[in-house]
Amino acid sequence: MVDDHMRTSIDNVYAAGDVAETKNLITGKPYWHPPFGTTANKMGFVAGSNIAGKPMAFPGVVGTSMTRFMNLYIASAGLTTQEAIRHGFKARSAAITARTKARYYPGGGYVTIKLIIDEDNMRILGAQVLGDDGSYVLGKIDTLAALMAKGGQPLRTYL
Repeated sequence: MVDDHMRTSIDNVYAAGDVAETKNLITGKPYWHPPFGTTANKMGFVAGSNIAGKPMAFPGVVGTSMTRFMNLYIASAGLTTQEAIRHGFKARSAAITARTKARYYPGGGYVTIKLIIDEDNMRILGAQVLGDDGSYVLGKIDTLAALMAKGGQPLRTYL
């Protein structure tokens, strides 16, 4: 367990990456994110900066990940519906499948996007994106993850 400066409970001992727990930005609770280089790299940078005397804080994570199975890209960020319910949110979800390009434009494929929201305040709690275009899937999940990291309440405007 570390604080937002990557300090452990032992004086002058820092931890980062796979061995460090951080804060889940959706729940606000301690969270261990499975080993991913980007998170470990950011945590290491924060730890190193603090060790060198330049104060810096690591805000936490929303738990973004992406993988590929054959030619299907699978990405997620935030909580699943079941996790959201387990954390006490009034979770609702919806999924759509759409084309990645206009039907009259050559090429393109399909993408499925699922959003999980808190019905009480319309905050986005999680998302999953599936599709055959890796850069398209990555762009969508990164945008949704950034939105969740900043509070994730865009739906309030539209509903």
